[in-house]
Amino acid sequence: MSEELASKPYPKLRSRKKLRIDWLKEVDVNSKFFHGMMSSQRRLNAIISNNVNGVHIEGVEGVRNTIFQHFQSHFIEVMLSRSGVGDLSFKTISMENGANLIRPFVLKEIKA
Repeated sequence: MSEELASKPYPKLRSRKKLRIDWLKEVDVNSKFFHGMMSSQRRLNAIISNNVNGVHIEGVEGVRNTIFQHFQSHFIEVMLSRSGVGDLSFKTISMENGANLIRPFVLKEIKA
């Protein structure tokens, strides 16, 4: 299988995602190379520091708290006063008509 990979023309500027997909399709997924790629991707995705209102925050706890506070401020439930439906009167149907809503269809009704 390594001969197949060596013979394929890979362009120099190939996206990491495409390389990862090809690697999964053609080579062992438990290889040192694959795990190295995943580790480097995890390091690139890490948030090491954060800048909040001109203040530079570093460290796991500080960054975690600023991110938590940011999203908490966006998802706070705002209690609005809304009018209820208690004062409205709705039309109702009789018990007989209500029972007709849950009975099985009759072939005659379907063909009509």
